[in-house]
Amino acid sequence: MEVRRIALAALLGALALARTAAADEIVVQGDKLRGTVVTVTAKTVVFETKYGKGNIEIPIEEVQSLTTEKEYVFSHGDDGTTQGRILGVEEGVVLVGPEGSDPVRVKTGEIQLVQSREAYEESPLAAAKSTLRYWSGNLDLGFSLTQSTVDSTNFGAGLGVKRVKDPTRFSFDSGFTYGTQKKRGESTTKLSDQLFGKVREEYDLTPRFFGYGNGWLEYNGIQRLSVRGIPEAGVGYKFWKSEEKDSTDFFAGTVGGSWVYEKFFGGLDQDYFAVSFGLQAQVPLPYGSSFTGSVSYLPSVSDFTNDFLIKSQAAVLFPLYKQLSFKFSIANDYDNTPAPGTSFNYLTTLIGLSASL
Repeated sequence: MEVRRIALAALLGALALARTAAADEIVVQGDKLRGTVVTVTAKTVVFETKYGKGNIEIPIEEVQSLTTEKEYVFSHGDDGTTQGRILGVEEGVVLVGPEGSDPVRVKTGEIQLVQSREAYEESPLAAAKSTLRYWSGNLDLGFSLTQSTVDSTNFGAGLGVKRVKDPTRFSFDSGFTYGTQKKRGESTTKLSDQLFGKVREEYDLTPRFFGYGNGWLEYNGIQRLSVRGIPEAGVGYKFWKSEEKDSTDFFAGTVGGSWVYEKFFGGLDQDYFAVSFGLQAQVPLPYGSSFTGSVSYLPSVSDFTNDFLIKSQAAVLFPLYKQLSFKFSIANDYDNTPAPGTSFNYLTTLIGLSASL
């Protein structure tokens, strides 16, 4: 019996030592923490300690030492990929590689994506994320159904793609909404019938000033709009921007020139040159949520007060699980010269789910 107790104690001790040895170590301002590295970015190290629940985010410049047991894949620079254990942190670089050999010095400012080697090798999506390190995307879906005295069905979908690589930013956004309503004893009527796409390119001229060009293309059956095209170009200024890499959060104003072309059902069309004034914002909210919004005012050069278009949109994202978020969006178009028999204003809302890609 005594021999069994000694053997069991030795086994438990060995397991405890193995668990201790397997832990990552980080030293911050002289204090050593043990746990697991969640990820490393150009600005921070996200670390999960063994002593409690939840992750802590540590500014990378405050890290004095960092070593990991697992291997990670660092995607950095234009097309660089380095894999191995994290062996240390020096001023402006992370040391990565197998122990016992000269490590690769990965500059923190060039880090685009860090993934565990296991995830990178086992998941095709993880490998694709490394290859498409400058690209991101989102897929939005919303649906509602009511069956009563009045039956209604509403469906909305959106797809967005973005590429950010200093000093340029490219984005493509598209969306589709369709809704019907049927009162008992009456025929079905449309509530919404809209399709749109927008392409935008920005180029940083200075840390605050940027040039941009974009193009809108849209269809709206409710407003009897067969097609609306709006090419636009100008300059912008960021009144405020975050200190994070790529200045993800910002508030900016733009001014430029554009041409508005509208063709309505029945053959009627109109076009005019316009000055474009705009505001854009993306700001963080509590609990990991975020707000994005924009508004554009496009008055005709020849008739500033009587011929203009105002386009505005806003969205709030609430994270639910990993890459899945709850999304509420609202869009509003005010056309001062709409098709005959239609309203000046067209407002749509969409509530649903958004998956980041």
